[in-house]
Amino acid sequence: MIGIILVGHGSFASGLESSVKLIAGEQKNFISIDFIQQLTGEMLEDEIKKALNELKNCDSLIIFTDILGGTPFNTAAKYVNDRVKLITGTNLSMVIEAALFRGMNRDLNEIVKGTMNSGREQIREFTIKATIDEDF
Repeated sequence: MIGIILVGHGSFASGLESSVKLIAGEQKNFISIDFIQQLTGEMLEDEIKKALNELKNCDSLIIFTDILGGTPFNTAAKYVNDRVKLITGTNLSMVIEAALFRGMNRDLNEIVKGTMNSGREQIREFTIKATIDEDF
């Protein structure tokens, strides 16, 4: 199975985890790490190492982070290899996609590609065309 680690600023990771559980159910091999104000970069790195160690029996791992270039991304990037993939700019759709399809014996690269496509497809602008009769 593919393990998932979520890392982000504030309560980003635990918030996404809560939403994933609500929509897709309880998840195995799924860890969220919040980079809260009280943590230093070194403490965050220790938390990521701990999560990697906890998921060491997974076939492979995907680490999701919130923003490119932020401390969670920069710290997680140190652990990327053929078995550990890193995706940034994460949204809920992406994590649900990975959570649902990771147990279907799909290739890690296929899961990553599908996850990124799902994230892009969910970004839309919603507009309403006003009619002439409407007052605002």
